[in-house]
Amino acid sequence: MASSASAVVATVPPALPGDLATRAAPHLDDGSRAMVAGLAAKAAAAPLDGRAFKDLCMGLYAGSILDLASECFGLAHQALPQDAQPLYFLGRGADQSGDTVAALDYYRQAVALAPDLAFLHWRLGLAALALDDLDAAEAAFQASQALDPAALGPQAGMARVALQRDDAQSAIDRLIALEAADEREIRYLQMLLATAFERVGRSDDAARLRAQSGMDQTLPRTPWTDPWIDGLSSFTAGYTAEMRRSSAILESGDAEGAIRLLEDMLKRYPDRDDVVLRLATAYGMQGDMARSRAYFQQAIDKGSSRGFALEGLSRTYLLEAERSQGAAREALIEQTLAAVEAAIADPQSPPSVYGLKGDALKLSGDRTGALAAYRLAAAGEPGKLDWQLAIARMLLLEKRWEEAATAAQAAIALDPNAVQAWSVLAFAQAHLPDAAAAEASLKRALALAPGDKQVLAAATEVAGMGDGR
Repeated sequence: MASSASAVVATVPPALPGDLATRAAPHLDDGSRAMVAGLAAKAAAAPLDGRAFKDLCMGLYAGSILDLASECFGLAHQALPQDAQPLYFLGRGADQSGDTVAALDYYRQAVALAPDLAFLHWRLGLAALALDDLDAAEAAFQASQALDPAALGPQAGMARVALQRDDAQSAIDRLIALEAADEREIRYLQMLLATAFERVGRSDDAARLRAQSGMDQTLPRTPWTDPWIDGLSSFTAGYTAEMRRSSAILESGDAEGAIRLLEDMLKRYPDRDDVVLRLATAYGMQGDMARSRAYFQQAIDKGSSRGFALEGLSRTYLLEAERSQGAAREALIEQTLAAVEAAIADPQSPPSVYGLKGDALKLSGDRTGALAAYRLAAAGEPGKLDWQLAIARMLLLEKRWEEAATAAQAAIALDPNAVQAWSVLAFAQAHLPDAAAAEASLKRALALAPGDKQVLAAATEVAGMGDGR
């Protein structure tokens, strides 16, 4: 069943959004106040659009105006009675105000509307657990796990149910089978397991786990969240939200839009080096290398992000060198390499600066130097496909077929769907010669990207080699 519906059965009074925004304004900072006012204006302009009104509720909740958010979500539920989200946030608000009974009821209603969402069952289980309704909690956690078997939250919930039933051994059996990667998750599970060990008399094991986790005997807050809480990030204002927005704008390719936002941010956050660095990147994407370099130089002069700024400066010279010819290209390559060497000398510089050096040396015709630089980049970032692929391509240019094949296979090990790595491998295998292996590699590349012009060209060339041409 869908988690939300767009059909509106109750019209939002046009004056209500503005009233909520006005009442919230004294409790919000400037950025949040502007965001909530904008959401209110949008909702007021579309009284039949319950989703616009729900967005206002989300903005109030994200701004921690919980009483007004609950009032808003109650009205949103009337407008969108088949949408589980207002009920869910009413439950979250009740949870945070300490009314677990009300939270449980709201979560049950939300689950009834969206039974396919695992995290709603998990929230319901936590509320039931807090009320010591162990049967209801267990049923909810089991339903959540059935929908999302990999989720750790429901598993931890069932371990807590076992502990509250004084069945510590069942909790131990469940917990020791779990694997977590996030540090907060690991600590939480360790604390649960330590409690279970104490219940069965394994005090030494419990003490060891508590020492490892660096915590006392108090169980920390659950480290897990859910998509609807994570989604609140788009309704937050302030520095972090603005940086996230600028990143999204850049990723969309709208350099001009990102520049407008970042120039405004720089006026308000003049001491933030990351704003300067991102602004330099945006101007580079726009093609204004002079301004890009000026901002990178500004970051270099400030010092705290010098290594990253030097890498960015190197990239502007390299991009311009790739578009130039003759003496102009040579001069830009020299400038690229000078900035790269300064970046390498800075301990803050990322390993990718060696990749830039490789690109510059390759452009200058120094294949040996380029290969050495790419190897250093790969050593610094062993899991990065770009460097392994660059090594394979350089070896191919050097006609070191066996080494090229080995490097291409290393790239494929990092990403089995790397089309260009399969193409490089096919070329190398064709020159070994190993026609059958080359044909198999090309088939794989064509299966991954049937219309790719480079792959088709590679297929034609390798086929020609097989024909003796």
